[in-house]
Amino acid sequence: MAKLLNMVPGIEMRHEYLVHIMQPLAFRYNCGLVPFDEARNKIREVYSSAIFYSESKIWGDCSNKASWLIHPILRTFPKAKFIHLIRDGRKVASSYYHKLGNECYDDKSVEITRAWINRTGVELIRASIPIPPYEKKYWWPLPPDTSWDRFQNICWHWQEINRVILKELEQVDRDKQLTIRLEDLVNEKLAVPELLLDFLGLEVEHELFRKMIAFLQTPHNISTPVDRLLTLKQTKQFWAIAGEMMFNLGYEDRKEYTVDYDRGKM
Repeated sequence: MAKLLNMVPGIEMRHEYLVHIMQPLAFRYNCGLVPFDEARNKIREVYSSAIFYSESKIWGDCSNKASWLIHPILRTFPKAKFIHLIRDGRKVASSYYHKLGNECYDDKSVEITRAWINRTGVELIRASIPIPPYEKKYWWPLPPDTSWDRFQNICWHWQEINRVILKELEQVDRDKQLTIRLEDLVNEKLAVPELLLDFLGLEVEHELFRKMIAFLQTPHNISTPVDRLLTLKQTKQFWAIAGEMMFNLGYEDRKEYTVDYDRGKM
């Protein structure tokens, strides 16, 4: 999404801007360890300078980390708009599991963060356990079941982040939010790209729009062009944890699709 929008004149779209700051902030705010006003101050500190010095009409951050901070972001930047991009949770879970490796819910990092948050929650400032390093792997929201394996934790993250987004967007004016499916965004028969540009108040020339459509139909950030479908065990785990959210987002009757990396189609 960041690469796509950066093709449009007048937009500067970042990907996970200063994630080593924003992800720990989102984690701690979600856990109640950072009060609302402190979260707003940090958000203002992180984003304001980037916005001020940007030469573009629109500045944005394409980051799932911001999902946990919708309310303080909107209070800090009242003109902010939110795009909720959803995708079939099975594809997201498989992608996170195979591509992120130890960067996402590895056992050791989860153990360290859980020990810290449990200690901090009891004794706050008096806690003797140091805060985990400001690396992404330590700052994923902690699942409630400590017996889950890494894949189950990832499944929970997908359903939990969408639950939080849907809840927070209930408090956001309709003209400030747009929910779109990745599967619809790449479908030439649907006018979702036009809907996206209209939401942002932007127009593009026909030739650029044609290039954007072609860009959407090409997989990105792929180190190994292999589409890994869930195993039978993973499928059962996924539906047990994320089945309700799949239903809420309208994916309950959809088969798990494959990505043809040679043709760049889903």
